[in-house]
Amino acid sequence: MSYGQGSIARRGGRWWITYWHRGKRFREAAGARREDALALLKLRQGEGERTGRVIGAAAERLTLRDLIETLEADYSIRGRKSKPPLTRLREHFGEDFPVLDFRYDVVTKYMAQRRAKGAAINTTNNEVAVLGKGLTLLHKAGRLPQRPPLPWIEPNNARQGFVEQAALDRLLRHLEQPLRAFTELAFYTGWRRSELTGLEWRRVSFERGEMWLDTSKNGEGRTFPLSAHPRVEAVLREQRERVERIQRERGFLIANVFVHDSGIAMRGWFYDAWRTACDAAGLEGLLVHDLRRSAVRNLTRAGVAESVAMKLTGHKTRDVFDRYDIKSNEDMRAAVAKLAEYHGPAPASGHVLPMPRRRAKA
Repeated sequence: MSYGQGSIARRGGRWWITYWHRGKRFREAAGARREDALALLKLRQGEGERTGRVIGAAAERLTLRDLIETLEADYSIRGRKSKPPLTRLREHFGEDFPVLDFRYDVVTKYMAQRRAKGAAINTTNNEVAVLGKGLTLLHKAGRLPQRPPLPWIEPNNARQGFVEQAALDRLLRHLEQPLRAFTELAFYTGWRRSELTGLEWRRVSFERGEMWLDTSKNGEGRTFPLSAHPRVEAVLREQRERVERIQRERGFLIANVFVHDSGIAMRGWFYDAWRTACDAAGLEGLLVHDLRRSAVRNLTRAGVAESVAMKLTGHKTRDVFDRYDIKSNEDMRAAVAKLAEYHGPAPASGHVLPMPRRRAKA
């Protein structure tokens, strides 16, 4: 039986639909009931008219497993070493969950459950953002007719953790090497924890007065002119002397800048030592990442152009940089003081111009 540019037929106890789209013939099983076949045919014909694409059985068979494989392939060709953070989505939905069922309401419910279990807003946003990236890739590949809209929670929990120079000095007194040298460089350079723990001596040149990264989290390399900052150079030279001593004692060459006394590279993070030192210095709750925030604010306080500061710290987008450059009350007072200086001295006290009196009506 024909219905416009399609037809239904019963074969072997099942109904089949046949339809055309852009000159191409599609044939698909539609179940045991004639009503279901008619409904599916109308659905397929409507898809072609609305979106210019037909979902088809292939798209209906797409699962979260397919989405993960597509994302991992994209990460691979872009040279990203990590895997897409989809662990929680996989645990919640299962890898056999149909991709077409990732609707706005379904994902909203998932986010609500994650938040109820204590997940941070940024964490749930990141999980859904990666899911959206996978849906976009499937859509671009022609495997999904459209990329559905997904929910987003406006973050309201941006940290404002910073450390001033005096507080840093207190903290350093409670830290041992290599954590002390690492903390100083993180504060002065604004480089990420992984960038510093992975830094090797072959990327430090005292002759050139530079240290550099071939690549970073944002996919770009970065250079820091260490000779322009006496304390940064001094810390690195002290660290170099320490590493050379360890090399002589251990009898092997050491590639990394930050190593234990055993010569092993500083890979993990010393949560207990860090927390103990912060508590002793009166800096309870301070995060390592707060050192990076502090570096951004110090650069802007020093009058460094934002475009140059972003190059030094490795911020690729302005919005992330702005979130780190949170102005304190002291910054505001200093700005208003500069404004007052620009306006000049205030008029002498008591020198007030009288208000003109209104004339009485005749």
